[in-house]
Amino acid sequence: MRAIFALCFSLITGGAALANPVETSPKVTLWLEKLQHGLQGLNYDISYVHVRGNHVEPYRWLHGNFEGHELEYLMTLNGRPKELVRKNNVISHFDVERPPFSLQETALFGPVPEIFYTDKASELNQFYEIVVAGKSRVSGKPAQLLRFNARDGERYDFWIWLDMQTGLPLKTAFIDQKGQALEQIQVTSLVVTETVHPNLAKLHTAQLPQPIDLGQFSKKPLSAKWKFKALPEGFQIIQSNQHYLSRSKELADYFLMSDGVVDVSVFIQQPIKQATSPTLLHNGATTVFFVNKGAYDVTIVGNIPLKLARRISDSIRIE
Repeated sequence: MRAIFALCFSLITGGAALANPVETSPKVTLWLEKLQHGLQGLNYDISYVHVRGNHVEPYRWLHGNFEGHELEYLMTLNGRPKELVRKNNVISHFDVERPPFSLQETALFGPVPEIFYTDKASELNQFYEIVVAGKSRVSGKPAQLLRFNARDGERYDFWIWLDMQTGLPLKTAFIDQKGQALEQIQVTSLVVTETVHPNLAKLHTAQLPQPIDLGQFSKKPLSAKWKFKALPEGFQIIQSNQHYLSRSKELADYFLMSDGVVDVSVFIQQPIKQATSPTLLHNGATTVFFVNKGAYDVTIVGNIPLKLARRISDSIRIE
């Protein structure tokens, strides 16, 4: 997914696509490069908590490079165990309530947007003003704050505090227009080592499920005629297929769009009888917006304000 996203984002920001490209300051570029190097090049063992609304979820996150392979591991620490294992471009999913499986992907759904693993992060400056802000102390370590302030004022700001020594993330937050943190990730422990963690070394030789060939399952959306008019600047559709909705079990057309910082899922389906429209749910920075459009229903899910969710839903046309 990371490679696909990097290509799509390059098409958005490259060449003549931008009439007035915004240059990224050398200071910002230096910190983004340090972040990328830390994420990909270091061996680390991180514990963090994800705070969303009244819900706090602890995780453990391991990364390392061993015998020419990049290895990564993410595990929930509360409730039933859920684990993700990445070996190069294959991610294996483990859940005690489901059979394990593997997919061809290059990034875990982890604590930082996947664009920060690439050399494209500086191009976010077209849609976010990237500011090297003040220094502070986070998790007992000196930290440098980078602020990604939305230029259009329609999406949330994104702040990330980096360990000044390693460049690794110590804290992230989605900030609303009032300056309030809606959702945060806070590192509680960060250990960087010269050698890879023993648990990762074991994963190198572990028998993991063979990757599923999604080509045999993937389908194009039910209608190839869906059009998105006037999407917010920077958002690009990076995936489309069909999904069964978990509650209604209805088959829906699915689109995944991203601006590099946030991902937004769009579900389009046949109208649900007696459904309340519109319906709005908030959990931290996450908005779930459901609305009936007459001939079809639309559900928007993502870390975006309601105004932006409405704008995306209003942009959908069938031709």
